[in-house]
Amino acid sequence: MNIKDFEVGQTVYVELIGDASRGRTAEERIEEWEITSVGRKYIKAGKRYEKSKIVGEITFEYNDYYKRFVEHTDYCINHLLYTAKQEIEESHEKNGLFDKISKRFSYGSQGNVTLEQLRAIHKILFESESKNANSPN
Repeated sequence: MNIKDFEVGQTVYVELIGDASRGRTAEERIEEWEITSVGRKYIKAGKRYEKSKIVGEITFEYNDYYKRFVEHTDYCINHLLYTAKQEIEESHEKNGLFDKISKRFSYGSQGNVTLEQLRAIHKILFESESKNANSPN
């Protein structure tokens, strides 16, 4: 994700997290916003009400931890910027799958995982590492 991927007037999606997400359903935590300004470092966006009014404009900056543009703040981040709603849904799915997999291997519950299953999991997870180690530089 790069600042050049955004332009004024573009429709984007904002995921509400932290305090902004309190008391909202999963669907209500995803809002459609519009880009109002794109600079060299910051992007501004707001939620469009009616036909011409943008309310609650927020400044976003790129964050290495989130690997995306997030609310520019000295406190808790409450807004994450996405170019498509599908990105948010895929992020939620990824987190859910990771949680299920990590719970599957916690608290001694790995006893009924066969050696073949572990080998298959290892191959999937570390296949790219072994390819990089074997390839000439």
